[in-house]
Order: sequence, then C-alpha cells, then structure tokens
Amino acid sequence: MADNKENFLKKNIHENTVDSVLLICAPCNDDADYEWITEAGIHNALIPFRKWFESMDTDYQFEINYGNPWDESIVDGMTLYVNVIAKASLRTRPWTKEDMMMFKLKFSDKLPIHDLGPYIEEALRSEEGTDSN
Repeated sequence: MADNKENFLKKNIHENTVDSVLLICAPCNDDADYEWITEAGIHNALIPFRKWFESMDTDYQFEINYGNPWDESIVDGMTLYVNVIAKASLRTRPWTKEDMMMFKLKFSDKLPIHDLGPYIEEALRSEEGTDSN
C-alpha cells in the first residue's frame, strides 16, 4: 500500500510508467535580450527527440527550467543553466520501461546535451538564410 501511495503522490499510478528523462542541461546567457537565441537552440536540440516520440506514437511533453544544473555531475553555482526534461503526457498511455529502454538505446550517447552552441549556430544560420530571401 505504501508503494501505491508514493506512486500516486508522484502522479505515477502505473507500475510500468517511467517519470522523465533529462535531455538538456547546458549553460546559457542570463541576459533577457538573448533569450530568443537560447530558445531557438533548445528548439533545434529537441527536434530529434520530438521526431522519435512521434514516430513511436508516444505522447510527451517538454518542461524547461532555468537555474541550477539538474545534471548531478556538474558543480557550478555561478552560471545560469537551462534544463529540459521530457515527460510522458499520459493523454493516451504512460511510457513503459520498454519505451524508455528504446529511447536510451537510441539517444544514450547524446544525453544530456551540455552545449547548446551548435544548435544556436544552426538557428542563427537558418535565420540569416531567411533574411536574405
């Protein structure tokens, strides 16, 4: 009974549900003028994950948090970090252990993303390409 109560309090009422996975834990500029650049980098970084969830017909949601790093291997209290997690949205079905296993097999070498630089550069290049047309 205690396990069921704990699962219920965590909004995890299905035994096979997997709560969430950290996708991005990267330093970012804390200047509000650059927020759109960070958001463009986040958008580009999430594309492969979004495509995978959609190809697996798996409901998901991304949650973004700014502040301390969520990756326990990072010890840095002076830098602003953006953290993005993916969670099952539970509209149709919860993620199962098998879903998470497939996800980790596909992306384990890429998680979490610690550098948004390449994704921001890609966003800026595509922005420049649309300005010249």
